[in-house]
Amino acid sequence: MASFVTEFKHLEIQLEDIKSATNNFDESKVTGGGGFGKVYAGELSHSQSGEKSLVAIKRLDRRYGQGDPEFFKEIRMLSSYRHENLISLLGFCCQGGEMILIYEYASRGSLDRLLSSAALTWTQRLRICLDAAKGLSFLHDPNGTQQRVLHCDIKSANILLDKNMTAKVSDFGLSKIGPANQQYSLLITSAVGTPGYCDPLYMQMYFLTKESDVYSFGVVLFEVMCGRLCAENSNGRLNVYVPFWRKSYEENKLYEIILQDLRQQMDPSSLKTFSDIASQCLRNAREERPTMSRVVEELEIALESQEFPDLRLELLTKYEDILMAVDPLLIYKTGKQLKQLLSKGLTIKGKTVELPVFEEYQYIIEAASQSLVYRSLQDLKQILSRGVHLNGYKTVEDQVSKKDKVEDIQTVSDSESDTYWEQKLPNDYEEILNLSKDSLKWTTKKELYSILRRGFLIDNGQQWLAVDKHGKKCLMLSASATWVTDDKNSACESFHESRFGEVIVITDAYRFAIKWGVHSKLVSPETTYAAYLVYKLPQDQSTFEAPIGVNGVNADYSSRYSFIYLVSPPHTPIIGPKFDENTYNPLNRYKGNAIPQQRNDGWMEVKVWEFQTTTESVRLQLFFKDPDYNRKNLSGLTIQGIELRPI
Repeated sequence: MASFVTEFKHLEIQLEDIKSATNNFDESKVTGGGGFGKVYAGELSHSQSGEKSLVAIKRLDRRYGQGDPEFFKEIRMLSSYRHENLISLLGFCCQGGEMILIYEYASRGSLDRLLSSAALTWTQRLRICLDAAKGLSFLHDPNGTQQRVLHCDIKSANILLDKNMTAKVSDFGLSKIGPANQQYSLLITSAVGTPGYCDPLYMQMYFLTKESDVYSFGVVLFEVMCGRLCAENSNGRLNVYVPFWRKSYEENKLYEIILQDLRQQMDPSSLKTFSDIASQCLRNAREERPTMSRVVEELEIALESQEFPDLRLELLTKYEDILMAVDPLLIYKTGKQLKQLLSKGLTIKGKTVELPVFEEYQYIIEAASQSLVYRSLQDLKQILSRGVHLNGYKTVEDQVSKKDKVEDIQTVSDSESDTYWEQKLPNDYEEILNLSKDSLKWTTKKELYSILRRGFLIDNGQQWLAVDKHGKKCLMLSASATWVTDDKNSACESFHESRFGEVIVITDAYRFAIKWGVHSKLVSPETTYAAYLVYKLPQDQSTFEAPIGVNGVNADYSSRYSFIYLVSPPHTPIIGPKFDENTYNPLNRYKGNAIPQQRNDGWMEVKVWEFQTTTESVRLQLFFKDPDYNRKNLSGLTIQGIELRPI
């Protein structure tokens, strides 16, 4: 012990100073506690700053099994491994029979205390999980060392939050050290974690691996999503919810366990990425669990999907023609990744396409009435010299100055002021917010704008209302709310990838019908809307290759007949002289058909109708059937609903 104290002499703090900071361990200074003892808040001078600052003082109690080994291990661990997402050790004291550790002060407390709080938003939860994952990933694969650390007690109570809500992994008293150059660090140990979080393999075989930490972290991810601890005592019995959570995920019933206050905040793509990686962490076989570095990557994707839900779609739309010609195809998961790939340039027919938008011409390209396809800055200049159409008028690059090329193009600043963001809100946004089935929370107009863009549930969870970038209302109606009931040929099933938590699945039918009525206040007036069928296909898509007829009937009983594809044709057919003939031929394309598109949230959509809004409610009924009367079975078709968007 003497040699240890000498080695870490620079961290030692006198007991008298600690007693002075805590008023001799007065109960009024206690901020927390547990099986180790109590935590006090106080002001101390320490080696890192030299000045007095607020710190957390952890007084270990030997009666609870916290002995010298755990005490000295914590000091050695936190002195050797420093990371912004690991709690910092500022000092220690082992005088007068006391064992005291001094840490940086995490003013927001531990994560377990905030799990059920409606004030902790989904975006904040994602950032907290990402921070903690980075800290744990550092321990598993530290840079510049051959030692890997197994924490052995990952839980929400050991994730602390500072004043900026930055998460920091804490409590290394049970941690173990192993070699970092092995795929699996296997340690036979008597150390145990906390019930509910502990790796089931440890309970069976009594050995720990870094994948044991991954399992525990997966439990924390589910806690964050569900808003409750993974276990609770009831009448002297410990109830663990992890098996139920796993079953709910596997049965697509996530919405039954997600904290209700979070549902309207979650971007569907963000939720899917988050829940998928959380479930992978809980897999029974350790080799099937992801590494913490992989968990970090997936949580970054989930956070980006939540914060920038439209970026990927905007880039795909902007560069659609060029991306279709790229060989090999680009591999990316988020808009940010796609943007990085575009900035590096793409390969088309062996030539590099320079896709970064040149700043001096960016506003011209965005305002052009036609798509501009170019492979270099020189190509772009040649196009501009010949002239392009801007807002209906042709202009030549040489004829106008760079500052005045387009008079009515407005440069949008990235201002954070409420005034700027309020201009982007629809006039009736307060009325829109009152329609939400849940209480919406925001502190700035920017956050409010993000909520409206992302959308939220209304009508008892049967509709999803949002606004587009122009402030126009977008509405999605759930399949169950629009379905013409046929219990024999379809079934309503829980489905966590649906924003409604449920879908309609056709079980045995060759046709189906959808109808809806929409109040005028839920759509923007005097606006042309398109209605899109949002769906997923089964693995065997052979029965869906032929077009499907759509017969629509308006409120005034006028009707129109058209055709759609649920599967994109393998090639582009040519309209022949008999395109109105009621016989399907792959070389003949039905007049007015619609081709499906892949959505950003993983679903498919196809346009099935167009209509103009007035001051009256919108009513429509659509009948879908095989136009050739071959009665092809549509079994397995999964329908989320109908989405109405301005065009």
